[in-house]
Amino acid sequence: MLYLLTCPHNNSAGCFWLPDGYACHDLGWEKDRYEEALESLIDAEMVDHDSENQVVLIERWFRHNPSMNRSHYKGIIGQLERVPSDRLSEKALDELEASENGIGERKRDGGPQPPDKLDTRPDSSAGVTAAHLNTPYMTGQRRR
Repeated sequence: MLYLLTCPHNNSAGCFWLPDGYACHDLGWEKDRYEEALESLIDAEMVDHDSENQVVLIERWFRHNPSMNRSHYKGIIGQLERVPSDRLSEKALDELEASENGIGERKRDGGPQPPDKLDTRPDSSAGVTAAHLNTPYMTGQRRR
C-alpha cells in the first residue's frame, strides 16, 4: 500500500495508470508477488483495480487528499478524464463529489462543474491580527 501511495505514477486524483510491469520493476518483485499483494489490498477495500486497463484507484483518496482550491479541483477532473478506465474514473469522480472535503459538483450531464468559491473550508487566517504582523521579523527590525 505504501508503494501505491508514494509511487511516481500516483497523482492528485488517486486514480492512475500503472502497468504491472512498472510496479514490479519499481518494487523489484516478481509478477506473482505483486498480483498477490494487489489482491490483498483489493480484498481489504483499500484499492480498486482495472486489470484490463491497468488502472489503480486508491479508495477514499479524497477523504485524506481533498482539493485545495478551484484550480486544483479542475486539475483533478482533468487527470480523471485522462484515466483509461471509465469505471474507475467515474468511481473517483463520485468519491470526489461525495467527499466532505470535495468542493465541486458534477453537472446533470455527467460532466464536472468547478465550484463557484475558491474554498468552502473555514478560513484559517481569520485569527491573524495586526498585532501578529507587528513583530521585529515582520517589520524588518533585526535582533541585536
